[in-house]
Amino acid sequence: MKKSVLLFVLSFVLMASCESGKYVLTENGRFAIQQIEGYYRPDTISNVFELYVEFEKLYLTHKWNIVPTANAFSKDPGICLNSINTASVEVFLDRPLVKDGVTIPVGENIIKDILPNKTNRGYGYDESVLRIVFDGETLSNMQFEKGFTNFTLTGKNSDNVRFTFAKKVFMDL
Repeated sequence: MKKSVLLFVLSFVLMASCESGKYVLTENGRFAIQQIEGYYRPDTISNVFELYVEFEKLYLTHKWNIVPTANAFSKDPGICLNSINTASVEVFLDRPLVKDGVTIPVGENIIKDILPNKTNRGYGYDESVLRIVFDGETLSNMQFEKGFTNFTLTGKNSDNVRFTFAKKVFMDL
């Protein structure tokens, strides 16, 4: 009896495969404003920086296993069924910003007016990552007020699901 139960359990373990799954990106995730160059201090920006969002993946599966599978050795990250609509991404500040001597008021979408070509999809391979880079060239023409500033990033995915992320950092540029 013990032998047959052991064989039964072992067969489920061996049949569980490491297959890649399908997933969708949700409106949840991790939002960070991180300095790319120079001395790093948490929640303080004093040099080139990026807005970084890693969206949560919701895996969809039709396969049910008694023994859960793991994808630790899988090279294929899966198939993403939706995407982030980068044209819908907007970034707002709660303080004015000066660009080329012109004040950009609070509530203005700074991606549209200031950073039209600085939005990209992760590192070219991860659909769940969105990066907006404030590089040296961009920052040379901008003046942030020194002090705490709230960044609010909004947008939607290809399924028209809206997302909003907000974070406060100390701007010391």
